[in-house]
Amino acid sequence: MSWWTLPENWGTVCLGSLVQIKSGFACAKRNLVSAGAGVAHLRPFNVDTRGRINLSEVYYIPPDYKDNVENYALEPGHVLFNNTNSVELVGKTGLVTEPMQCTFSNHIYRLTVKARAKNCLEPAWLALALRRLWAMGYFAEYCNRWIGQAGFNSKRLTDVEIPLPYPDDPGRSLEVQRRIVARIEELFARIAEARHLRAATDQDAEDLMPTMSAEIFPDPEDELPKGWHLKRVAGISEKPQYGYTQSAHDEPVGPKFLRITDIQDGHVNWEMVPFCPCTENCLAKYRLESGDIVFARSGATTGITFLVKDCPKAIFASYLIRLKIKGKVMPSYVYCFFQSPYYWSQIKPRGAAQPNVNAKILSRLKVPIPPTLTEQHRIVEYLDSVQSQVRALKRAQKAAATELERLEQSILARAFRGEL
Repeated sequence: MSWWTLPENWGTVCLGSLVQIKSGFACAKRNLVSAGAGVAHLRPFNVDTRGRINLSEVYYIPPDYKDNVENYALEPGHVLFNNTNSVELVGKTGLVTEPMQCTFSNHIYRLTVKARAKNCLEPAWLALALRRLWAMGYFAEYCNRWIGQAGFNSKRLTDVEIPLPYPDDPGRSLEVQRRIVARIEELFARIAEARHLRAATDQDAEDLMPTMSAEIFPDPEDELPKGWHLKRVAGISEKPQYGYTQSAHDEPVGPKFLRITDIQDGHVNWEMVPFCPCTENCLAKYRLESGDIVFARSGATTGITFLVKDCPKAIFASYLIRLKIKGKVMPSYVYCFFQSPYYWSQIKPRGAAQPNVNAKILSRLKVPIPPTLTEQHRIVEYLDSVQSQVRALKRAQKAAATELERLEQSILARAFRGEL
């Protein structure tokens, strides 16, 4: 199978004839040191899927961990190839654009254009060609696979073929490579700007609901508007209830078993929720009903809430707490307040390292209540409409992100067909 569709007078060449391949070395986490006391040691996550060297998170090793660490330093024009990762990520490649006094993992190869090949191969061209192969699934197709990971060794890498314009005319080849690389970089810069604008819009959408909630709900610590009342959760609900302790099963051995991890962005995909064995007494005690509000009480999602509406026969797990709202208060109104900054300020007081929820804390939460059910309903309807708009905007932004990825790959495909 040919992975390249090339224009006339282009050819392919094996990497082994063009580059030197140097492997990095392993360093266990127990040997790592702090930034100021060591040498940066790049790992697979430092090579991202867009061909960049990402230094937002870096591990460091002691300067004397290995002899001749200077031999692993990186210079502009070096290409880093991730040789071991998941099947989907093995083969991702990044171009070094500035000098780096560092070392790198044995899961990375450093590719250096050989001296005699510098007159016919541009390093950026090499990096883009490997990136294109990765996107087309070449490395996933030919890698060695083990349980949980995959590898692409140096022998196989030397046999990889990349396109080369006018291989019999090195000067012309290099000129064409550089012209195409410059055009790709220009187009990619525009895509990067579009990504930046998309990310800003996405953040605006993320901030919209908290902003609107802060405008609609009065701060429980301030004087309330005329007619509003301040109630603690204990005064508007039955006693908070902890969930059921049991193991989840994929087989339908009982009712659905709602867990913290099943709640995503305020929604539950009930088809994906597992089951659990449960007696009739247990079902009667823990069965979820429309209007119930459940709270995540531990982990990174502590404080996240979910309002039960239509659901199959289901109970809730022990790391969730259930509230049943009573009296002349709408559960949907209380749930909306639980999305507001004023709710979160009570769950996570200023200066607290992490939010914390238990039945006692939950019972003490303050909720501002409008004077009538009509007013509560109006607030819920308005926030639901805003939430619908936010979700639509997020879907559009997600689609835009996908299109930008496709556009990037389309540019690379055209480049290696000689169409740029």
